[in-house]
Amino acid sequence: MNYRILVSYVGTRYFGWQKTMYGPSVQSELELAASSVLDEEVKCEAASRTDRGVHARGQVVQLRSVHERAPERLLAGMNARLPDDIRVVEAVEVEDTFHPTLHAVAKTYSYQLCTDVVQNPFHRKFSWHYAHSVNVVALRAAAQELIGTHDFSAFTTEPKPDNTRTVFSIELIETSPLRLVLTADRFLYKMARTLAGTLAYVGSGKLPAEAVGQLLKKPDRTLAGMTAPAHGLCLEKVYYKLPLGL
Repeated sequence: MNYRILVSYVGTRYFGWQKTMYGPSVQSELELAASSVLDEEVKCEAASRTDRGVHARGQVVQLRSVHERAPERLLAGMNARLPDDIRVVEAVEVEDTFHPTLHAVAKTYSYQLCTDVVQNPFHRKFSWHYAHSVNVVALRAAAQELIGTHDFSAFTTEPKPDNTRTVFSIELIETSPLRLVLTADRFLYKMARTLAGTLAYVGSGKLPAEAVGQLLKKPDRTLAGMTAPAHGLCLEKVYYKLPLGL
């Protein structure tokens, strides 16, 4: 049986999605819970290997079993065994060929940016405290330059042979904290966080307005903004069909 589960987690105490010898991971917790419910060794694969401290509302995970369990029993059983900062919010049986990474066509991440002088402690684990005045008009203008298909080499710490990606949209929601919502076909390693850091720098005047356009034409990571802290980032949704309008 092939199951697709939708997982939500607070990444604060985890060393990322992937299992590691250095500390707890989301993958290891899910595999322990699923193995207990299904009474067999279970391996989980995720649509996105979120980094240490990154959160998720809509992580998509695949697990296979030689046993058949009703999806609702799998969901209830796993949640009874998982720590309270990880929850399976949906479980469905899918075709045997489904793969969470290979079949994904787009992902949405959000990044929260607190620009207040004093950060609300309830936001501390979920937003970057960037205590600078931000010009939202300049930030939005810079974000629009990133829309489209470009070489994003300047926005990753680990370039690949092909660093071309398509950014479908970047929306700035003027809540407190500020919220950037980024949707792209794929993201390079730390790309979402570096885009957030660069846009924050442009909005606060640390980088000139023309910096984003220059970085897309002549990629140079050293000229982009900082990689924003992991705890401000959240995987919101993984798409297996492009949403209308993209």
